[in-house]
Amino acid sequence: MKRYVLFVLCFVVLGVLLVGCDRSDTIDVETTITQKVVREGAYYFLLEYELEGFHLPLTAEEKVTQRVYNQYQVGETYIFTRPAPKLD
Repeated sequence: MKRYVLFVLCFVVLGVLLVGCDRSDTIDVETTITQKVVREGAYYFLLEYELEGFHLPLTAEEKVTQRVYNQYQVGETYIFTRPAPKLD
């Protein structure tokens, strides 16, 4: 009986944690790869993109896997997930 209660309790806690991981505070943005960088064995894309409400292009650095790094070239479009802007 104790194992059953412990199992149910763990399941409920996990469920609450997963519900708290709401992705509505992020957006997918279409970006252009401006540079590909390998630094200390890690692979990065330097990205440039535009968002409504911002006057200048924005930049970001995204760490990617080696497989993704090899799939894309500079100048290609890459979908980047970033925090949603809060325009108040």
